[in-house]
Amino acid sequence: MDLSSLPFLNDLTSPLAWLLLVAAVAWLASRVVVALIYFVARRVSAEADISEGRKVKRFHRLETYLGMTAALVRTSVVLLVLYFAWRLFAPGIASNILIVMTSALLIVLGNTTVGPIIRDMTSGIIMIVEKWYSVGDFIRIEPFVDLSGVVERFTPRSTRIRSLNGELTVVHNQYIQAVRITPQGVRTQHVDIFVREHAAGRRMIERVMETMPRGTLKIVGDLQIIDEEEWAKGLWYFVVAGKTAPGREWLINSHFIESLQDADKEHAKSLLARTPIARFADPAAERSFRRAVRAK
Repeated sequence: MDLSSLPFLNDLTSPLAWLLLVAAVAWLASRVVVALIYFVARRVSAEADISEGRKVKRFHRLETYLGMTAALVRTSVVLLVLYFAWRLFAPGIASNILIVMTSALLIVLGNTTVGPIIRDMTSGIIMIVEKWYSVGDFIRIEPFVDLSGVVERFTPRSTRIRSLNGELTVVHNQYIQAVRITPQGVRTQHVDIFVREHAAGRRMIERVMETMPRGTLKIVGDLQIIDEEEWAKGLWYFVVAGKTAPGREWLINSHFIESLQDADKEHAKSLLARTPIARFADPAAERSFRRAVRAK
């Protein structure tokens, strides 16, 4: 093919040649900038994984802002190319045709593309300013049924979360009406246990605790006996505390209690005086409800 037959290549000052050049340079520049942003985001994510407490929150917030920056870079490239296209082609088009085409384009884009994008970005920016959540938070999105997971990406237009079973879900920000955030990504539970003998009861509880599955998506850390006291004559009260990944609460409120009951059957005389009781025990919730509950 004879490239000289292409007029815009013979005349480098033609509008189409300049538009292609600007688009190519902008695309390459955006790829480089976005790659650098994601490189920094991966480093920040790695630091967050090995950090604790407030430092983790700061890293997650920084990771969120980096994701937002990458999205804004891509949007800026598109707007830049559209601007140059307008400047290059508009002068050579008859004014009446230009007005008709522009009006039709604005109507179509406004109804099908621009409107939803503006609503998504407006919602996303508000959530960012109000600090609803960050990358790395475990959230449950309302009003969707059973839509929950860890935030992997948060941009002005959408939120991507990974559920407990590994599925990825992308939600447009305009459809997010409310968000439930799990503090530190774990659910804390206490189990109240009543036994008839102190020493034998404690040994049974500790033996069952050692058999519980541990891991990031199981029981996080070790179960611990945080309280024990003589409740009445011949009746001892123990409190076992544990943390699980959201959605795996049954490992404590069901599996642990059933394991205790099975271990109790091995004794000639039952050690459990009552069925163990599992309950949520979030410190922040306890502080808030202490202000609300007035009964003595």
